[in-house]
Amino acid sequence: MTLPQNVLLFLLCGGQSRRMGRDKGSLLFQGTSFEQRTKRIALDAGVTDVCTVGGKGKDIVDCIPHRGPAAATIFAMNEAKENILNQAHALVLLPVDMPMLSAVLLHQLIGLSLSQQTSCYYNRDWFPLVIYKPVDYLEELNKLITDSPMPSMKALANVCHAQSVPLSSRLHLALLNVNTPHDFSQLQSLTQRSQTQIS
Repeated sequence: MTLPQNVLLFLLCGGQSRRMGRDKGSLLFQGTSFEQRTKRIALDAGVTDVCTVGGKGKDIVDCIPHRGPAAATIFAMNEAKENILNQAHALVLLPVDMPMLSAVLLHQLIGLSLSQQTSCYYNRDWFPLVIYKPVDYLEELNKLITDSPMPSMKALANVCHAQSVPLSSRLHLALLNVNTPHDFSQLQSLTQRSQTQIS
């Protein structure tokens, strides 16, 4: 799959993972780590510029961690090379803990953002979130984080005038976030049941 315009993706790898008890990006699912898997999803969706955001060793190291994904995003937008952000027609925010997301669904959401020239997300799920012309919102986002050091994703989405895109309930599993050991166990059980039904 290809995309008609420049698209930048922030793969959000940060977070304290207190509920999981370990780094979520290193969790193995179907033989691949969450980080490798979500990066592959992005590349298969046609994104050519994927930038990891988080702790030590990532492309952009969040120097003020533990403030949530919205704050990490705004920090990364300021840290990204100016020409990269300026040239991006869209910025995609994708957390590392969405292993069930398909490249097709991600590609469709990005394509809709580009064609409709608007920021968007599926249903009431803030991730993945596509910000259209992200550089246009940077000044207002910086004001948001000055006023509120730990802004919510809802507040970020509102600044970017993001629109909700309906997604069929049968596809909602693709937006599953794996935040706890229970979530991870559920994910493995769902996968095993699917494989059993196929065989």
